[in-house]
Amino acid sequence: MTTDWKSEIARIVYWKQIAADHDKKKALPWHLPRVGAKPENIASAEKIIGTSFSHQFKEFLGYADGWQGFHVLTDLFGTKEFIDGKSNLVLKRPELAAFLDTNNLSDAEVISIGASDFDLDVFLHFSPSSKMLPGGVLWFANEEVDRYESFAEFFTAMVNYNARIAQKMAENA
Repeated sequence: MTTDWKSEIARIVYWKQIAADHDKKKALPWHLPRVGAKPENIASAEKIIGTSFSHQFKEFLGYADGWQGFHVLTDLFGTKEFIDGKSNLVLKRPELAAFLDTNNLSDAEVISIGASDFDLDVFLHFSPSSKMLPGGVLWFANEEVDRYESFAEFFTAMVNYNARIAQKMAENA
């Protein structure tokens, strides 16, 4: 099943706009996603990180090549962060390295596709060939927060999290 990424991106933008409209203290970042990546940039990113993205994540990158403040203070990486090595540096965080070691996961199986510079949130994408959660996404914040069987399932959950944040901010305004 193919995901309508334009519609999904529009849904999250809608909720982020409502949150921004009610964020009187400007506590949360408000950014649109970057313009979609070219196929050759996606291929370069995969070559540099040494593993493949799932079909869904590649498809998404073609519409949005990264997103600052995707979920509160956690960014969703694009090809720039894979090519410049930021994604690989996230995997070296001590708490995350211990998790990967405990689960016997190699760098070829897991890719950091998002992280916060301010807290412990990291989004891990598993390569389609991984023995754990192939093609899925794991949300990690010093421990496992949640698992998603696919990037599309993860994205839908993030739309819903952003909707709850926006609704809460509107109620408190």
